[in-house]
Amino acid sequence: MDEVTKAKEVLKNAGYFVDNLWCNDDVKSFFTDVSKEQCQKVLDSALRNDATMEQIWYAIECVGEDMGLKRTDYDDDEDTCSYCGRKECNKHH
Repeated sequence: MDEVTKAKEVLKNAGYFVDNLWCNDDVKSFFTDVSKEQCQKVLDSALRNDATMEQIWYAIECVGEDMGLKRTDYDDDEDTCSYCGRKECNKHH
């Protein structure tokens, strides 16, 4: 088992979704003469921008509702995360 597969297995076992990862080659398919650092900067900006994050949270909500999953209860009057709408969120701050 190669190093990347092992790393993905560890993350998956910890509850992370690892079946849709992006890499430098994805950036290089659009641009030539780009460094590893530039690729990582492009991926960071593209994947962590507000529009992308909001779309992912929206899709998670829609798919979960379509599957008939029970929603969590949270008080809208409490401070909530601007990305996911959850209170006490420590993943996006």
